[in-house]
Amino acid sequence: SNTFGSFIKMKKVVIGGGVTTIQDSAFDYCDVEVVEIGDSVQTIAQNAFYLCSELKTVSIGAGVQSLGSSSLLKVGLGNFTVAESNPYLAVKDHCLIQKSDGTLILGDELSVIPADGSVKKIGNSAFANNTKLTEMRVPEGVTELGSGVFSGCTALVKVYLPQTLTTMDMSVFSDCTALERVNIPGKVREIPMYTFENCSSMKTLILGRGITAIKGFAFNGMSRSAAIYYEGTATSWGSISKANYWNTNSGVSASSPGRYYSETKQVGYWHYDENGEDPVLWTDED
Repeated sequence: SNTFGSFIKMKKVVIGGGVTTIQDSAFDYCDVEVVEIGDSVQTIAQNAFYLCSELKTVSIGAGVQSLGSSSLLKVGLGNFTVAESNPYLAVKDHCLIQKSDGTLILGDELSVIPADGSVKKIGNSAFANNTKLTEMRVPEGVTELGSGVFSGCTALVKVYLPQTLTTMDMSVFSDCTALERVNIPGKVREIPMYTFENCSSMKTLILGRGITAIKGFAFNGMSRSAAIYYEGTATSWGSISKANYWNTNSGVSASSPGRYYSETKQVGYWHYDENGEDPVLWTDED
């Protein structure tokens, strides 16, 4: 590991000649601009090209089967190609997808996640630290968000998550300091640690009625003025298991999230807008 790390004058890397694996952190922090990976390579380990900030062009051969977490974190998918004969990976609409399990491995600020069912999971750190991404719609069919998917996306303002989502790993939105709106769908059972840590601009957070547990520091540092819209009742909110320090440095109350849902008019409660996406408060005028 760390074979060539910090060799800042290495502008182009061509890997072939029987090499089958690029090791963990092999080229991390290198000032490399072009990477060409031949057909003999089968595995690119995690962090292989981590934080190679000048990386502009990557071509992957037909043999690459898997990419480790954060292996190509800084690459723009517009200049990312995969051999058409590769049966394991594909690039579509600025999304690098692992075909075998439908994991979106890497995306960028231009990504449009395919809504054709080919993506089932957004992988660990897939969009992490992208400072140009401003909005993301995750389509129906996606069931899982990996660790730190949007962590450090400091320009991200709105995220729309699908009703098919069931599982989130930790730190999905941590340090998204511009994030104002996100919904947690009803099939999600757990809000993991650090999910909304340092989301200091949050204005609208919708929490699904299926939540049964909130882990430590889940809301740590989230805006105290955020409006929390909970799909459940006061009774169901009280029954949620809340770990120590789950709401540290936030305005989320253990006794009440703020606003409860009602399909029929009840002043002070909320319902979804005509698009079924954003919350609207019931008023006397409804």
